[in-house]
Amino acid sequence: MTIKNIEELFVHDGSAFVTEVYRNLLKREPDEHGLMYYLGRLAQGYSKAEVIAQLAKSAECETQNEVVGLKKLMVETQRAKSWYWRLFGRCGRMEASFHTVTLKLAQLDIQLARTNQHLAFLQEAVQIATKSHEQYMENIVHQVAQIQIISPELNQYQDKSQQLSSKNVEQVFMDVLGRGPESVEVKNHHALLESEQALREVLICSAEFQSKLAGLSEYARDIFQRQIQIAGVTYGD
Repeated sequence: MTIKNIEELFVHDGSAFVTEVYRNLLKREPDEHGLMYYLGRLAQGYSKAEVIAQLAKSAECETQNEVVGLKKLMVETQRAKSWYWRLFGRCGRMEASFHTVTLKLAQLDIQLARTNQHLAFLQEAVQIATKSHEQYMENIVHQVAQIQIISPELNQYQDKSQQLSSKNVEQVFMDVLGRGPESVEVKNHHALLESEQALREVLICSAEFQSKLAGLSEYARDIFQRQIQIAGVTYGD
């Protein structure tokens, strides 16, 4: 093909590239020796621009003024061989590398800012979770107060020989176990105890109460036990 701009040759590779350079610059097909020589140059790492510039210097080339960009390519190729221009080009590459490093540092700053933002979100989530836990513990303490296992009036009962009424038994069952007696026989059996304090001690030492106590947190269990000790109830492990 006939080209108008030297850049059109760069779309070709290998033997097709060398052939088109010959056709457009020397106006002939490449001989076998020339084809093998320039293919060898390309294989050795020479650029396409260097191959074009070398052929353009040939006495056969009469198209330097006809192909747009050819003379500029020859000048730039010649400059590239000079130590000054190689140094200049190296400085340019160093500047480009510095720009790349600067860009990467800016990207790292952005990533760091995002990480800090995520950490702030996590810290806020931890604070919310801590407040929720504190509220949970406050609720437990409130429930302990509501259950009223130990009545403030526990020590006010002085007549320990008096038989408990059905109402007394039901109230103590509700205070300690959160339920009433399971049957009339159970209620009558516990009504034989000498006082409400004695009934509370029996229920507190029961397996059912122990199971309920084991289900609480260590913090809540400690509150129960201290209240029991303050009230003077005999409590076995």
